[in-house]
Amino acid sequence: MEKEIIPGKLEKYFEDSPAEEMVFDEEKETADDPRAKANIVLKTLKDCGWIEYEIDNDYTVIVNLLDHAALMNAEG
Repeated sequence: MEKEIIPGKLEKYFEDSPAEEMVFDEEKETADDPRAKANIVLKTLKDCGWIEYEIDNDYTVIVNLLDHAALMNAEG
């Protein structure tokens, strides 16, 4: 999926969820608005090795869900 699509989808998810502040322990980073939550979640997934970025021929950034993450998703 194109990277530019994902933050919007995550932002919509957080807009529809109860408004709670998210705290990310390692960096003590907090987020309380949907856009900030979406960006931090995407960054965290990449940092944890669940997703990786690939640059397409037209310089579009594609987000790939790695095999081990896809297997966990299929089972759960």
